[in-house]
Amino acid sequence: MTASDIMGLAGLVLSIIGIPLAFVLARRGRKRPLLKYSADFKVLASSKHGAFETGFMRAPSGEPIVTISRTTVAIWNHQGDTLRGVDIVPQDRLRIKLSDGDYPLQVRIAARSRVQNELSVKVDPQDRSAVLVEFDFLDSGDGGLVEVIHQGSEVPALTGTIRGASIDKRPPLNLSPDLMDLMRRPWYRRIRRRITLQVLILAIAGVSSAIVFSVMALSLKRDSPELVDYVRFDLNTLEGQEEFGREVASKGLSLIQIPNSIIVAIAMVVILLYGYPLFRRLRLKIPRSIIRIVDEKASDVDSSEASVVD
Repeated sequence: MTASDIMGLAGLVLSIIGIPLAFVLARRGRKRPLLKYSADFKVLASSKHGAFETGFMRAPSGEPIVTISRTTVAIWNHQGDTLRGVDIVPQDRLRIKLSDGDYPLQVRIAARSRVQNELSVKVDPQDRSAVLVEFDFLDSGDGGLVEVIHQGSEVPALTGTIRGASIDKRPPLNLSPDLMDLMRRPWYRRIRRRITLQVLILAIAGVSSAIVFSVMALSLKRDSPELVDYVRFDLNTLEGQEEFGREVASKGLSLIQIPNSIIVAIAMVVILLYGYPLFRRLRLKIPRSIIRIVDEKASDVDSSEASVVD
C-alpha cells in the first residue's frame, strides 16, 4: 500500500467520523428556548380600602365588582433558538391564568420589542378567566409587556406548553408605566430621576472614604522600611545591640501603619458597598428591548357582560 493510498484511507475515515461528530456538536451547541416572565401586581381600588362598599358594576357572573387590580406581565425569550407561535400546543395554549372568579376587564400590549413578532393578547372565549398570549415568533431578547386590568385580588400566572421550550417564572418586579418610561432613557438621564437623598449620601460617603484611604496609602509610601547598616553598631555589647534595635524600629513600619495593598482593598470594598445600591436602582432586570415600542391601544372586554350598579 502506497503513501497516497494510506492518506486517502485516512481521509475517508476522518470524513466518516467527522460528519456525524459535527452534527452532534452542532445539536449540542443549540440552546433550548427559555421563555421567562415576571408579574407586577397592584390593587388599584378595593372595598376593603373604603373606595366603595357595594361595588360599582356587575361582573359576568352577576356579582358586584369590589376589587380592581392591574397586573403587568413581562414576557421574553431569554435564550436559545427562536420560539414560534405554531409550537404552542392547542390543548394547552399560552395564557395568563387568573384565579377562580376573577375576570379581565381590559387587556393590552403595553410595550413590545418589535411589531414583526405580532405579539397579541385576547380573552379566551372558552375560559373567561384566562388571557391568551399569541405571537408569530420570538427571537432571543424579543417579548413585551402585557397589561391586564381585572377584578381579582390574587396574582395571575403564565401557563401553557410550547414544544421544545420551557417557561420560567422570575421574582416580581416593578413594571409601572412611569418606571418603564424612565428605563427607556439613557443611563445618564436615569441617574437624575432614580437617585434619592439616601443613595446620594451613600455615594458621597463612599467617594470620601476612597479618597481618605488613597491619601493614607500615599502617605505610607514615603514611610517604607529601609535597611540598617549593622556595621555602624557594636553588636558585641548590650548597648550596641539596643541601639541597633532602636534604629531598626525607627526605619520600619509601626504597628498602626497598614500596608498599601490592604488600604487599596478596603477602598475597593467601600466603593462596592456604597455603589451597589446605586447600581441596583439604575439596573433593569428585564431586557430593555421588550419595552422599545409603546402600545397605547387597549382591548376592552365586551361591555354587554358588565352592568353598572346604582
